[in-house]
Amino acid sequence: MEYVLGAAVFLYGIYGALTVSDQVSSFAVIISSVAFLQWIFSVGVSANLKDVEFDTKLGIRTTPVLFGVHAVGKQLKKPVTFLLYTYGIKLVHLIVVILPFFFGYSSPMLDDYPIPLLGFLILACILLFTTRGILRTPLDKRDQMLLYEGAHEGLALLLIPFVLLSYLVEHLGALLSFLLLVFLILWPLLCLRFLYGKKLIPLE
Repeated sequence: MEYVLGAAVFLYGIYGALTVSDQVSSFAVIISSVAFLQWIFSVGVSANLKDVEFDTKLGIRTTPVLFGVHAVGKQLKKPVTFLLYTYGIKLVHLIVVILPFFFGYSSPMLDDYPIPLLGFLILACILLFTTRGILRTPLDKRDQMLLYEGAHEGLALLLIPFVLLSYLVEHLGALLSFLLLVFLILWPLLCLRFLYGKKLIPLE
């Protein structure tokens, strides 16, 4: 399912590119691919992992179930193949995100300081840490797993803005670029607080 949803998001990005040009640039493909990979991880790993115990009982064949993930007491037993799949998806995601640096669409430097690159590296480390947290959290600490998942999902939205920071500053100016980053941080937090009260993420 996550690949179907991810493909839909990918094509949505390509459709947006085609509204302004008859040709799809590699830049548009990169950005759309980032969204595709984020959906694969968010739905296929994060969303499905926390429900493995019930999915197994109901015979629902999600990606973790297909890889052999199952509940033993309060722990989720995860085969090495699933761990490799999870970290593989995340590493590919991070590699695709940084491609604008290599293709020259954006620069890792901003006013002679490696701010975009540093921001990306910090986010990448945090995302790998939260990925580890998602995988290691036991079933009886569901709220903690959801916090890892919520932090991971929210911070992943900042990857592209940081990688494209030099491009944004060049075309929008420093103030608007800064406000965009603030908006991307506050918007989901405020919406979730409005919808679900004081919790940062819905504890479904």
